[in-house]
Amino acid sequence: MDIGYRLRLAGEQCVFLPDAIITHEGGGVAGRVSEFALFHGARNRLWVYLKNTPLWLLVVTLPGHVALTIAILLRGLVTKRAKDTWRGIWAGLKGAGPILQERKALKARRSVSSAALISAMSWNPLTMLQRKTDVRS
Repeated sequence: MDIGYRLRLAGEQCVFLPDAIITHEGGGVAGRVSEFALFHGARNRLWVYLKNTPLWLLVVTLPGHVALTIAILLRGLVTKRAKDTWRGIWAGLKGAGPILQERKALKARRSVSSAALISAMSWNPLTMLQRKTDVRS
């Protein structure tokens, strides 16, 4: 996610390859989600968001990001997997200092317009929670 987001900020495009086959170890759609994947997924989701999102968009999307994180935690309570997600969120918050320092360098390299960035994002929380594909032109 991080490299894709940074490339998008630099004005690059993403390519959707629906026939590509990717094997996820301990996550993805393999049906197995490891403690490692839950922890790092939660931590890295926060870091990618904080590091890459322009400040004005961060302010606008923060309530949705928090709500989605809470929904992920609630889903974890139902599946008895919330502990590792919570540990990842906590580690992400504790380690956010160096991540926030990287924002300045990324801002200098940003070349995409705000409109292009917004139009590339998925705005449906159900699509995100269900991990559905949301392809945009």
